[in-house]
Amino acid sequence: MQNVAGLTLTQQTPLNIAGYRSQLTLAAPMARGARYAATTDVAVGRGFQLGIGAGIGKLRNDSPAGFIVSPFASLQIAPKSAVVARYYTGGNPTRVGSTTFVGLQYTI
Repeated sequence: MQNVAGLTLTQQTPLNIAGYRSQLTLAAPMARGARYAATTDVAVGRGFQLGIGAGIGKLRNDSPAGFIVSPFASLQIAPKSAVVARYYTGGNPTRVGSTTFVGLQYTI
């Protein structure tokens, strides 16, 4: 498992159901290598959010891209900006990998 810091870009989507918010997120670490994650997320809360996402990603430099899941928590610090902590893990962690991610989330 690797620990990384980075930036996530989030786009809110129009699917909002009874207190749940949906969003699309792209995460890129501030480290060398072609690692990334792209997920569709569902979250609850406004200033403080808890949620889970699923999508595709490449979590290790020596592995191919694959299916990933990502529970997360974020805390809004300014309009459109939040501090986020995510745990990314692959459907097959030994192949795709797993990563703890802490960084800034910017909503576009």
